[in-house]
Amino acid sequence: MHEGTKQAICFLRMERPEQEQKLMKTLGVGRFGGEVVFVLNLDVPVTSEDHGPSSQWADSNF
Repeated sequence: MHEGTKQAICFLRMERPEQEQKLMKTLGVGRFGGEVVFVLNLDVPVTSEDHGPSSQWADSNF
């Protein structure tokens, strides 16, 4: 739970770095600990106005 909303932190690794770069650009997300990472709000209805993950992360080498 964060700010009253149930959320999931998602870490993703794809087969090729080029795939990860394309996904990161499309979703506007970055890396954390070498993994593509993004946060999803759960229990929220999906609408046609949904623009992807609920947060954006900067590139990091942590």
